[in-house]
Amino acid sequence: MKPEVGLHKATEFSLYLAWEAVSRSDVSNFERSSAHGRLAMTRPSAATSAMKLGTATHAAILEPETFEAGWVAAPKVDRRTKAGRETWAKFEAANATREVLRAEEFAQVEGMRDAVHAHPIAQQLLAAPGAVELSFVWERNVEGAGTILCKGRADRFTVFDGSPVIVDVKTTEDASPTADGFVRSCAKFGYALQAAWYLDGMAAIAPGERRFLFVAVEKKPPYAVAVHELDQWSLNSGRIQYERLLARYARAMTTDTWEGYPNQVHQIELPVWARRQMEGDEFDDVIY
Repeated sequence: MKPEVGLHKATEFSLYLAWEAVSRSDVSNFERSSAHGRLAMTRPSAATSAMKLGTATHAAILEPETFEAGWVAAPKVDRRTKAGRETWAKFEAANATREVLRAEEFAQVEGMRDAVHAHPIAQQLLAAPGAVELSFVWERNVEGAGTILCKGRADRFTVFDGSPVIVDVKTTEDASPTADGFVRSCAKFGYALQAAWYLDGMAAIAPGERRFLFVAVEKKPPYAVAVHELDQWSLNSGRIQYERLLARYARAMTTDTWEGYPNQVHQIELPVWARRQMEGDEFDDVIY
């Protein structure tokens, strides 16, 4: 179904997924090629255990009532024994509609949730008046393809320091503001593209200045938390990236042509780290 342009509050995620509009994830899947993008659209990958854990963490942080109703910790029982099997059967019957996490996973989610709510700025972003899981739809004109319907879903939308902000919760290995910390995750997972996509989508519906803030929480104790904001150069780079990929998506959809890699001989070179390693090798003792 085609959704209406505008903001959509209290929209079930399953309905959002069914909307006939291109998302940031759809566009990102066209990075390697149109063929890879089509494959991702027609044969979505199954949710991994890491993805399920991330979903549970988002719910625990952003929608505590949903988390309480939808997830439960598995009891530690020995299902090789009769008593263990009986206990497990009773547990499954009582929690048929809930997602089951291992006890240590449940504790991990609770640890991340508590750490985020204990962080002064993160807590302010979560407690201030606003909307959670806010879906929005806008139109984007793409040269040669006409109008493309786009969609996004913000973890939270609120006001911070007098400015409207889109809040995005990320779990990460390293939340620090260093080059090897959350910055690396931004580069690896295309967070600049996401931030630009959401900011531009909101601006298309209601013009105005907004900020995009990441609440990053580490997956391991002490579950350290940091709040980050990409600089303007990074946002502009993300915008250029999504415009390029959106044009590739629109061209493929319009022409029904799903190209792989360019039909040419590609000249390639070893990465910098490999070249440095090889330059340090001693060749004098090598016998050919």
